[in-house]
Amino acid sequence: MHPDSPSPTGGTEIRWAEIGGERYAVRDLTPDDTSAMLALHRRVFGADSDTSWFDWKYQAGGAVGVAMWRGDEMVAHGAGLPRPLWHRGVRTTGMQVGDVMTAPEYRGILTRQGPFFHTTKMLYESKLGPAPKIAIGYGFPSERHMRLGAALRLGWDRGPIHGLSWPAADPAQPAPALRWWRWEPLDAAAPGFDAAIQGAWDAMRPEAAAMGLTLGERSPAYLRWRFCDRPDKAYRFFALRRPWSRTVRGIAVTEIPAAGRPMMWLDWVGPLRLMALATLACRREAGRAGASGMTAWATPAVREHLAATGLSDVTETARLGVPVASDVQADAVAGFRWWFMGGDTDFL
Repeated sequence: MHPDSPSPTGGTEIRWAEIGGERYAVRDLTPDDTSAMLALHRRVFGADSDTSWFDWKYQAGGAVGVAMWRGDEMVAHGAGLPRPLWHRGVRTTGMQVGDVMTAPEYRGILTRQGPFFHTTKMLYESKLGPAPKIAIGYGFPSERHMRLGAALRLGWDRGPIHGLSWPAADPAQPAPALRWWRWEPLDAAAPGFDAAIQGAWDAMRPEAAAMGLTLGERSPAYLRWRFCDRPDKAYRFFALRRPWSRTVRGIAVTEIPAAGRPMMWLDWVGPLRLMALATLACRREAGRAGASGMTAWATPAVREHLAATGLSDVTETARLGVPVASDVQADAVAGFRWWFMGGDTDFL
C-alpha cells in the first residue's frame, strides 16, 4: 500500500440478498477472487486489465472491493481506493469509489434493489463513516449511474465534471507569457524528483486552503504510485521554474499522446495562480508532440482557473458523486468546493 493510504476498515462480513426468488451473497473481495473480478471487469469495461493492474491498484494502492455472488459466479462489484483529502486546509481520510460494475445479464433485473444496490450499499456502509472508518467518499459516475445512485439514496450528486479542450499551440511561435519561465521535462528517476514534488505540493496546499477547496493529497509517494508505478499506461512530468533558479514552482502531468490525437493534461501540482502559464506550456507541449489538441477533466473550481486560457470546447463528461454514508451532512457537503482533474481518477 502506498504510504499515504489510510487503512480502510475491512472484515469477513457476509450479507445475503434475495432478488427474484434467488439468494445472493455479498462480501468483501479476497485475493482468491482476483480472476473472477478481472473477468467481470473485462466483460463490463472491455479493458485489458490483468494481474499487474490488479496488484497496482488493490495491493500497492490498498483498494478494497465488495462483490455479489450467485453461487461461484461474481455478478456485481464495487471498490474503494483510499486517498487522503485536504478539506479547507485540514487533512482527512477519503475514498474514491470505482470499478462499479454489474454483469450485463443482471442489469435488467426488475427491482430497484438489485445487484448494484446491494453491492454499493455494503461497500459504503462497511468502509465509510465516523472514525475509524474513512470519512468522505467520492466518485466519478456517468450521468445514468449518478441518477440511479441518487434515486436509491446511496449518493449525492455534486455536479458536473467537465471535459475541456484547447487547440495545440505551435512551440516555435513566441510565447511572451513564458518569457521569464523555463519549462522542461522532469525525470522521475532523477535525483531531486521527490523534493520537487514536495515543494510544489507545499506551495499548492495553503493556497487551496485559503480558497476553501477540497482536494486529494499530491505527495511524492502518491504521485509515484499513481503515475510512475501504473503498469498499463505511460505519463510524462514537466516542471515550471524560473531560469535563474533550481526551485521547481509547479509540476504538470500529461499522457503520452497517440499521433494525431489530443493530449490529456492530467494533473497540476503547484500554486493555482500559475495554472494559466501551465496551460499554455502544456498546449505547446501538445504541439511539440504532434497532438491534435489538448484535453483535461475539471470540476467547476478547476474550470474557473482555466476560463481565460483559450478554451475551444467545454462538455460534461461525468458527474461527481458523494456517498451519503460519508461522515458529513448533506448541507455541509453541498458547500464543498472540489478540486479534481483527470489524474484524480484511477482510470485515465
